[in-house]
Amino acid sequence: TVPMVVEQVVSWLGGVGGGRMGLVNEDKMFALWITDFPLFERDEETNQIIPSHHIFTSPQQEDLRYLEQEPLKVRGRLFDVVLNGIELGSGSIRCHNRELQERLLRIAGVDPAQFEFFLAALDAGAPPHGGIGMGFDRIVAIFAGLDSIRDTIAFPKTTSGQGLMEGQPAEVAKDQLEKLGIRIVPKRRKKND
Repeated sequence: TVPMVVEQVVSWLGGVGGGRMGLVNEDKMFALWITDFPLFERDEETNQIIPSHHIFTSPQQEDLRYLEQEPLKVRGRLFDVVLNGIELGSGSIRCHNRELQERLLRIAGVDPAQFEFFLAALDAGAPPHGGIGMGFDRIVAIFAGLDSIRDTIAFPKTTSGQGLMEGQPAEVAKDQLEKLGIRIVPKRRKKND
């Protein structure tokens, strides 16, 4: 699709291609906010309309008129902050209205009954809410002039999720579990084990 081609070209210009062409100035910091992402996109393999980010993102109010008939025109309330072509953070404003959330689920081909627990919570009066996840390790890497965040991760983990520096995961003391009212139930072994 055309948007994907544009995205790929812009990414190339901001990276390797832009460096070769002298378009990247490594001595300056350039930051920008990217907004108005499409809420939906078409899956190239299945041709189904799917969420571009996730199904719980709120659409732009002015685009609600397109929701059922032309969902690919709907922009989400999504945002990224980028520094020198590197994404530092990504976020969104979430849908907090049950009726609208049901519409979004149906457009994506999801039966709202699968999310009844969530829809019931929205009925209870969820306030407008959202957030952004900032990559602190990435910010440090940029300011340190590093290409990778490997050397800036404060508490690195192995591929199996172990924290070797802090000895995690570790067993929790029995008295701590009792204080919190938590009980660990051993995993049942199958008869064939």
